[in-house]
Amino acid sequence: MITPIELSRIKFNQSFRGYDVHEVEEFIIRISQDYEKLFAENQALKKKLGLMENKLAGYAEMETNLKKTLVSAQKTSTEVREDAVRKSDIILREAELNAERVVEEARQEARELTNKIRMLKRQKKLVRDELLGVIKRYHDLLETEDDERKERS
Repeated sequence: MITPIELSRIKFNQSFRGYDVHEVEEFIIRISQDYEKLFAENQALKKKLGLMENKLAGYAEMETNLKKTLVSAQKTSTEVREDAVRKSDIILREAELNAERVVEEARQEARELTNKIRMLKRQKKLVRDELLGVIKRYHDLLETEDDERKERS
């Protein structure tokens, strides 16, 4: 992948009847600046995505721990008197509600992350397509110039 610095250092050879050097350099500077912004934004989004994935892993671990806690509470409840069973059922219901809430929050975050990933992929494709278009136009221009040079020779 070309970096913003490499893009800003691109130099073209001058040729007879070529493009205005100043205009080409200004255009490269503008592209380089835009690309640098997109590059930085992409890095920031990757970092944010990594943080969100870590957070999601934490929620999954929390869910596992909650499930283990529920199993443990169920085993203990069978060994306790009726009164203890009643109290443990109340605790168990509260834990299940809390677990469902945590799981639903994790699922919601996962859906949001999935949507963000899809959006980023679309943005990446758009940027890639735009860059490929620019490169193709430059390539076509260079081929046209080569063809004209060959015709003149």
